[in-house]
Amino acid sequence: MESKRKIPDTEIDVWIFSLDRNSNGSSRRLLASHEIERANHITDEKSRRRYISGRSRLRLILSKYSGIPPEEIHFSYNAYGKPSIESEIEFNCSHCED
Repeated sequence: MESKRKIPDTEIDVWIFSLDRNSNGSSRRLLASHEIERANHITDEKSRRRYISGRSRLRLILSKYSGIPPEEIHFSYNAYGKPSIESEIEFNCSHCED
């Protein structure tokens, strides 16, 4: 298991990255089966690549905080749809076009 990156409860980390970078086929191996299924239903090629890139990068980042390998991360959702992993790590992911 990888070591976890801890941040104090009073801090927030912000990550900014382009969805158009590193969106190759190897990113797909990090995704869960339901994410691959969703990607397969996206008909626009650019949107599909960006979805795969975003989900795989999110998994890589969360892996640094949780110590869980990116391909083994399981998301859970509260009653409001807010995602978390291990019911400890809360996060938000926002997109803006380019």
